[in-house]
Amino acid sequence: MAVITNTEYKTYAGITGSDLDTVITNLIAELTAKAERYTNRTFEQATLTETYDGDDSQLIQLRSPPIGTLTSVSTLDDSGNSTALDSTTYRVNTLNGWLHRLPVSDPSRITTDAYGSYETIGNLSGVRFPRGHQNVVVVYQGGWATIPDDLKLAYYRMLDALLPQRGQDLSLSSESMGSYSWTRGGLDALEGLMEEHFGPFRLGSGAL
Repeated sequence: MAVITNTEYKTYAGITGSDLDTVITNLIAELTAKAERYTNRTFEQATLTETYDGDDSQLIQLRSPPIGTLTSVSTLDDSGNSTALDSTTYRVNTLNGWLHRLPVSDPSRITTDAYGSYETIGNLSGVRFPRGHQNVVVVYQGGWATIPDDLKLAYYRMLDALLPQRGQDLSLSSESMGSYSWTRGGLDALEGLMEEHFGPFRLGSGAL
């Protein structure tokens, strides 16, 4: 599965024929790589293994919500030995990816509301992710099983900008010869489009 398909973009853009199929397919792949680096998340649902710095807190923000299956949470000691945490000692908000530590004795202290967000009840100070560098390892299924329409639209609009400029030197923003002059946005304009269309999908921007 791809975030969008060649056919979906051609339908959106009113493109017929197959002359641009290879170009569009390649641009979709390149745009996906750039957009996922830009947002630091994975769009398509996949099984992910991620490591985090423990900071003696009760929360870790997983990078690629929504969360499907949370397979395991482990901690590493200074020698690299792994200890799997009991599943009763954590809960994950599947919508926004917040992973919560829970007391072993009372996992009911995390509840969910109608929107899937969890609320803490009582004092959770006794259980935290231990402080360390890349010492918390989480294996989970993250990303969208069904790509949301607003993310598809971000792809369509970026492809609208990229397709006419294929094969051109984007570092060249203007040139002139006699009475002739020509200007385009160049790399700065494309970076601006990345922020406009994919900025809302960065964690912490309000996107889910």
